[in-house]
Amino acid sequence: MLDTKFLKFIRDENKLLGKRRDTGGYSYQDALISMTKLTEEVGELAEQILASGNLQRSGKNLKADDEALAKELADVIIVACLIGDTFKIDLTNALEQKMIKIEQRHKENDV
Repeated sequence: MLDTKFLKFIRDENKLLGKRRDTGGYSYQDALISMTKLTEEVGELAEQILASGNLQRSGKNLKADDEALAKELADVIIVACLIGDTFKIDLTNALEQKMIKIEQRHKENDV
C-alpha cells in the first residue's frame, strides 16, 4: 500500500523531529503539538478547497490553484503519517484493514 520510500521518509523525518516514543522523549505535550500541526495543515487544505470552489469570503484573496491544493493535501497526509509512525502504527496494515471495512460496508448497503 505505502511504498518503502515513503515509509522510510516518514521514519527519517520523525527521527529528525526527535519524536520517537521508543526514545522515551515523547510526551503528552508532543502529542498535542502534533495534533495542532495536523489541525493547521487541515485548515490550510480547507482554504485551498474553498478557493477552488470559489467559496472564500470576499475579504480573502486566495486564488484557486491545483498545485497549492495538492501540496496542502500532501502536508496533511505526511503529518498524519508522522503521528502514526510516532505511535508505532503499521500504516500499511491500518489502511488495508480500513479499506476492507469500507468495502464490507458498501456490500452490506448495496453501494
